[in-house]
Amino acid sequence: PEMAAMNGKEKEKEKLEKKKKKEQTKQEEEFFWKAAREGEFQRVNAFLALHPEALRWKDRSGRIGFHHACGCGKTAVTELMIEKDKTLVNYADVDGATGFHLACQNGREEVVKLIVEKYPEANHQRNKNGYNGFHYACCNGFTSVVDMLLQHDSNLFFTKTKEDNSGLSLAIVNKKEPVIDLLVKTYHELNERMIKGECK
Repeated sequence: PEMAAMNGKEKEKEKLEKKKKKEQTKQEEEFFWKAAREGEFQRVNAFLALHPEALRWKDRSGRIGFHHACGCGKTAVTELMIEKDKTLVNYADVDGATGFHLACQNGREEVVKLIVEKYPEANHQRNKNGYNGFHYACCNGFTSVVDMLLQHDSNLFFTKTKEDNSGLSLAIVNKKEPVIDLLVKTYHELNERMIKGECK
């Protein structure tokens, strides 16, 4: 009986320790994601020096710190994370969205510029609905982001989502007039270049 009681106490102690550790990990995750969202460069950098694995910590939607930094437009933190792990650029959440998608969706121009200049392939990453960053920017009316993306790759104009929506369609449906004007202008410029044989 004494042995059984001791084993019971040990198991209870182990259970409490696991619970405590789980709570501590949760607090650390929240600290890290919050620091990423708020662009706390020094906090993020110091924490990663001690816990490099934090770069891959996922929240319930499958998003990591990189998603949070990109979506909130924290360029310095975004760049720091890329320097530590370039593959984060391709890391998708449960819906297939990358940090680049979130930056485009929220009009985070500096972050978009940082990623697209170093990793132009980010332009062609799609989420589960077939959206790329260009579609998100058109949908939400971020004209300067749309323009920047087209400057890097004018063929984005012709890309469509799984529901067959182009960037122009999304801008029309969401009544984003400046984006509509830009896309119409882009089409005519592309058409002229095609006629002249300057692009395929």
